Amino acid sequence: MNATTPTTTIHLPPGRDLHKGSLWMLLSIAGFSFNALVIGRATSDAQVSVWTAMVMRGVVGMVIVAALAPADLRRGWKLLFTNRLMLERGIIGSLGIAAFYYTLAGLGAGKATLINNSWSLFAAVMAAWLIREPLGILRAAGLVIALFGLALLLGVGWDVLASIHFMEALALVGAILSAIAVIAIRQLSATTSSALIYASQCLYCFLIGLPFALPELGNLAAAQWAWMFLAAVAVSFAQIAMTEGFRYLTVASGGAFQMALPLVITAFSVWLFGEHFSQTQFFGGVLIVLGSGVTVLRRT
Repeated sequence: MNATTPTTTIHLPPGRDLHKGSLWMLLSIAGFSFNALVIGRATSDAQVSVWTAMVMRGVVGMVIVAALAPADLRRGWKLLFTNRLMLERGIIGSLGIAAFYYTLAGLGAGKATLINNSWSLFAAVMAAWLIREPLGILRAAGLVIALFGLALLLGVGWDVLASIHFMEALALVGAILSAIAVIAIRQLSATTSSALIYASQCLYCFLIGLPFALPELGNLAAAQWAWMFLAAVAVSFAQIAMTEGFRYLTVASGGAFQMALPLVITAFSVWLFGEHFSQTQFFGGVLIVLGSGVTVLRRT
């Protein structure tokens, strides 16, 4: 690929393979879970700021890209600054990450992740509208079931507007930003390597976070640096795995796999950090699994 390679086409090749796509998505869930739990714990204890976590994520991710795919980075680095989809994936995706990291401390890892991962619902609808991916009645029904389960997990009642406060609203904005970034990933994956797509996020995570993180970087203890490094490595491989997964799955199917992520993080949050979830919220989790399963297994 060179700097003039077109990456804005919306005519996506079929390229669907449920087995390969599922494996990549499951690997991504493991990495994302570790990252969210570590960042949530560190930021809630005021040990590390959101911006430092973003800088570390950007630096480590770019090093991994340079090590695993140096040719892709060498040939395509100009696209990181000039291609519209790369800018959407990088800047909008990084802002979504900032919102998510900020709410990890305010809401807890479980609840923040539950809201953030509603991006899969927004992305499925956006994909049907913007890039003409088929949604279908059953798949749409699965997303509605998952969304209803998400509402139960969040404890959102009919007075939804009155029950959403700043942190919840910020998490929801982050989910929408993430959905936009995923649509860009899906379009870019038709012509661009996963490593270069991920490099766009790494670059802009670093550039956005650095001005705010500079006053803190010199004051971190060795243990804090170590945990941030491990979290960044985990999320880097998770992000690459998710990008690979979207080569073989539609946005709706890939997003449905990611709906399992809140359940994993919620379970560990309850176990490790004592977050409380009611029976109603547990039932909501069951609905998320059911709705996501319909969305993934339904072929269009």
